[in-house]
Amino acid sequence: MTRARRSRLAVAFALMVVLPACGGGGSTSPNPVPAATPTPAPTTTVIFQSAFPPLEQFGVAIGDFPIPNGGTVRATMDWTFATNDMIFFIFSGTTCTDFETFFDTGSAPGCTLLGQHIALRAKPGVITFNVTAAQNARLLLANLGPTGESGVVQITLTR
Repeated sequence: MTRARRSRLAVAFALMVVLPACGGGGSTSPNPVPAATPTPAPTTTVIFQSAFPPLEQFGVAIGDFPIPNGGTVRATMDWTFATNDMIFFIFSGTTCTDFETFFDTGSAPGCTLLGQHIALRAKPGVITFNVTAAQNARLLLANLGPTGESGVVQITLTR
């Protein structure tokens, strides 16, 4: 190879190395991979909140509420006296009406249980469950005593 040819090759090689670094548009590298769309942070919304009326021993209260979307439902019940045994249940739909049979046998027509809190003297009571679609639900709470009781229930949906 002649000296002139070697010089031209050296200059061409130097230009190939230097020119892409100059910001020229001649880059042959692929476009950068687009950043993944971040997953949105979960949002929690209160879907039902109510104070329940004073309940005598063995009294019950019922409340219906909509669950507007699929997601994680969390129901929290708190009451005044830690010495009282409070229990509560959440049923799918609003067709559960035979609570006596449900309490006696653990099931009754129209009573599809979504969740329950029956741990005695465990205050506050919490139920957590998942739903895949919007639906209506029925809340049933009972005061097993030994004294009258009142309190609040709050139900949230996280999606």
